Amino acid sequence: MLKKCWFTGLFFLVCSLIAEPLEVSVKAESAILINPDNGKILFEKNGFKPMHPASMTKLVTTAWALKLKRDKLNELVEASDESLKTISVETKKKADYQTPSWWLEPGASNIGLRKGEKMPLKDLLLGVMVSSAGDASNVVAEYCGGSISRFVDGMNAWVKAIGCKNSHFKNPHGLFHPEHKTTAYEMALMMKEALKDPYFVEILKQTKFTRPKTNLQKEQAMMVTNRLSRPGPYYYPKLIGGKTGYLSASQNTFVAAAKDKDRTLIAVFMKTKERTDIWKDTIALFEAAFQQKKIDKVFMKQGIQEFTLQEKSFDTPLYPFLSEDATLSYYPAEAPQVKALVFWDSLLPPIRKGEKVGQLQIVDETDKTLKAYTLYAANDVEPTLKYRIESFFFPESLPTLLFRWGLILGILLACYLIFK
Repeated sequence: MLKKCWFTGLFFLVCSLIAEPLEVSVKAESAILINPDNGKILFEKNGFKPMHPASMTKLVTTAWALKLKRDKLNELVEASDESLKTISVETKKKADYQTPSWWLEPGASNIGLRKGEKMPLKDLLLGVMVSSAGDASNVVAEYCGGSISRFVDGMNAWVKAIGCKNSHFKNPHGLFHPEHKTTAYEMALMMKEALKDPYFVEILKQTKFTRPKTNLQKEQAMMVTNRLSRPGPYYYPKLIGGKTGYLSASQNTFVAAAKDKDRTLIAVFMKTKERTDIWKDTIALFEAAFQQKKIDKVFMKQGIQEFTLQEKSFDTPLYPFLSEDATLSYYPAEAPQVKALVFWDSLLPPIRKGEKVGQLQIVDETDKTLKAYTLYAANDVEPTLKYRIESFFFPESLPTLLFRWGLILGILLACYLIFK
């Protein structure tokens, strides 16, 4: 049997499975839970409302810095006067926020960097993520971007490129500025992109940070802001890591990633009044998802199928059969929009029962194949008489065509010469 290398597809089933959103009550004004592997939103509460992220900004700073200077982690970086400048909240307000947006505020989270102090980039990044240090954020930004403003411009361009249309950052640390905003959903997208860098994940997993000895200061253990990652009443072993934030304007914010078996989820909380509610809500939301059991949806049962393939060359329709049920497993909160497609092999008769004749594919809304099943012939299919004649006199193979017509002409010529 001859076969070509191309396929024809038949859409025969479109199915929008009904997702069951997680029923969890959270104190945050805005919150979201997504699966970064398939993009599904498992829970959402005002997740697309622009709000101030506070120090969650430092996650984006770290991710962008690694893209720029991933090969310079051991480089000594010097803290400049510009990176350590401070300004009071009152002065910023009086100036209508026209002062440099990266200037620090007295009393904001820091690791006590001094002008002229030198520290390896890798340790500065730990200071940014683990201790939520604003001074380290500015020093990293100035080194990686050439200037803090250029670094922030690059950071904004990057988040736009990954689909964050409602996010805009004015500084690398998250101190308040009226134009410094994002959404819970877009912060989850930023975490999703950041998790693709193994070194970022390594930083995210750190539960402690010791400020190394430098040219100006001694070694010193620093504060850790994430209580889910350290022993205590809110310790959560499934946590990969997270980034906290707090400002009076934004209240408590938190972005976190957790993993259970082979399933990774990202949660974001914005504007939560009490810090302890952040920990409780994070655990509750992750556990509500991780406790769900998968559903097995049967799209087509094993056996002979009702649809057929009829070609002009077939003396009877071809009935396909499946050797197993065509099923798809998914979590109730992540029900995909799917369609089932049949791709027939390019078939020429005769076709024998049990022969592979095509494939059934279950694909999602992005046309990504989720499952595939082989289709077999449930019956024999013989060629029609017309097809037999046409295929003999006009075969698809040029050498065969030339041979047969040469043979026919040779026989005719021989007959002519014999009976002349």
